[in-house]
Amino acid sequence: MFKPGQSGNPGGRTPIPKELKEKLSEEAPRVLDFWINAYQDLSLNWNYRNKAAENIVAYAYGKPKEILDMNIEGRLEGVKIEIVKNLDTDN
Repeated sequence: MFKPGQSGNPGGRTPIPKELKEKLSEEAPRVLDFWINAYQDLSLNWNYRNKAAENIVAYAYGKPKEILDMNIEGRLEGVKIEIVKNLDTDN
């Protein structure tokens, strides 16, 4: 059990190795282009296009927070879920 005010991870997050970080930074523009092209490609399944759009927005503005409300017995009381209806008739 953790004591109040005591970190559960006193050493912090393990840093990403420099070589890996550099390689990921080099690939990032190509990955972004891939997501943008997938989002704009009307011939792709709507689910793929929607996922590409989610990734673009999440990395541009940050992922939205998940809202959970737990009662003291640990049961899930409420979850906010947003459903976006597919308006494409192809899928």
